[in-house]
Amino acid sequence: MPLKTLYRTCVPRLPALPVASCNGLMLLSHYDVDKIWAIFNPVMQDFHEVSEFDYDSRLIGTGLGYCSASDDYKVVRIDEILRRGKIVYQTCVYSLRSGFWKVINDCPSDFPWLSPGVYLNGALYWRSWDFIIALDLETENYDKLPLPPDLGKPFETRVDAFGGCLILSCYYMMNRIDGWMMKDCEWVKLFTFGEGYGSGTRWNLRPVAYFKSKGQVFLLHDSGFFMLDIERNLAKNVTIDGLPEFFSCQFFPGSILPLDESYAVEVKSSAGTKRKRKKKTANKV
Repeated sequence: MPLKTLYRTCVPRLPALPVASCNGLMLLSHYDVDKIWAIFNPVMQDFHEVSEFDYDSRLIGTGLGYCSASDDYKVVRIDEILRRGKIVYQTCVYSLRSGFWKVINDCPSDFPWLSPGVYLNGALYWRSWDFIIALDLETENYDKLPLPPDLGKPFETRVDAFGGCLILSCYYMMNRIDGWMMKDCEWVKLFTFGEGYGSGTRWNLRPVAYFKSKGQVFLLHDSGFFMLDIERNLAKNVTIDGLPEFFSCQFFPGSILPLDESYAVEVKSSAGTKRKRKKKTANKV
């Protein structure tokens, strides 16, 4: 299997994956306010530099998503700030179309530090402590989604979007990981992956893809992979030649959306027609 190293000067170095992503685009962000933020297309090796953020705050969450109503990609950052003596979680949205940030409604809760939002069907999702936070990118309003019933006491949970579905992974001390899928607004148990599938602890295990038509989950474990057949409850090792000793990975579809410095971006709208946005001047990096 051929592997290609993606690097381009002036693009911020890729952090540990997964990062916030949408439709084949990646958000390269950093908690340091002096660092460049950029939207990066690894297939085209193009990037769009996000304008600077002026607030003195503590970054706790990021996100990248697409709003079909405005035909616009949006970058989201959530910051912990002190407002009138009270800690709040301020949300700011950057529009790729306008090139500006704006402040929207506060996030209703905090969550694990520097969590990348998961994009699915016009919304971003973050795992909070007691529920899942959803941000509608059209209305720019928040909502809360309940967790599955009878979860017990997982010591860690994470949210992903695979195969057009919202997936919740729950990690337990008894060396087990459970996967739940949101279906018709209800949680359905997707898989349980426990002892008997190789060495190592399950908390090092992370689902990276869900092949819905085949009923299979692709999982990363330390420096290797498993393919789990959900129906038969069988798993096998998957070998990928040429990988470095230490790596992280993320699956997402490829995109041919160009993101050049002049921002002459041609996108496909939800109606299926193409239009070209007006060119905006920008200083070359």
